[in-house]
Amino acid sequence: MPAEPFVLFGPLFFPVLNFLRNPVVYTVVASLANRRKASNIRGLNSLHRVVVTNERDAGILKSWGLSNAAIVPPGIDVSRVVPDALPMKDEVTVLMASAPWVVEEQFDTKGVDVLLDAVASVSTLRLILLWRGFLLKELLERIDRRGIGDRVEVVSHHVNVNHYLKRTHAAVLLAKRGDIVNAYPHSLIASLLAGKPVILTDALPMADYVRHNRCGIVVDEVRTGPFIAAVEALKSRYGELARNARRIDSRAFSEQAMIEGYRDLYRLGVT
Repeated sequence: MPAEPFVLFGPLFFPVLNFLRNPVVYTVVASLANRRKASNIRGLNSLHRVVVTNERDAGILKSWGLSNAAIVPPGIDVSRVVPDALPMKDEVTVLMASAPWVVEEQFDTKGVDVLLDAVASVSTLRLILLWRGFLLKELLERIDRRGIGDRVEVVSHHVNVNHYLKRTHAAVLLAKRGDIVNAYPHSLIASLLAGKPVILTDALPMADYVRHNRCGIVVDEVRTGPFIAAVEALKSRYGELARNARRIDSRAFSEQAMIEGYRDLYRLGVT
């Protein structure tokens, strides 16, 4: 039988918070879907608010018995994102900007191997990987084994993601579990605000937003076949998906909107 996946309790309550007198707002940025019920619900309920970025995780908190859950959407510097259309032709270029930081395991759980296998199988697929510098040797070995170095671009230094979004048709993030990435990954938000659709797995709560706004393709499984099918769907529906991405109001994901959301929570805590 396969080994059971390692599941953490969360979010954790830190006893030092009991000594703080001002309102405490506790934020969870990754998904809670693969977390066991928090071990100290009473402590978390004593906080002013436990904040998540989406309805899916807010529902999990409420099912655990938390009565102080709140939602504040994530924010990015939208001034850096410039919509820039890229016509769809024969070749499709996708970008991934969430590099693994655990040897072997996250090449699987973050779908990196699936992306590389897809590039090896589809001659018209190109991939840009924005890497953190960790596990670079392991990545390059994987690319070399597949003989796809001419169609995979690895960027291992600090860059502005928007410079690379201009050259891509879509951003992609395939995660087997939502707790290993942000519930709303910043690279996917930037992609949508640049007018580029996204491809992501249902494990990410952002999948609900993408489905509702019809601005990308949601994949149910982190496997090569379903991902290649998603790329084909992206090609065939690209005009529609890109139009829907361009309709998204950037103010919804601005840093200012996020800051105002937190300010409102703290105002309620001191009145």
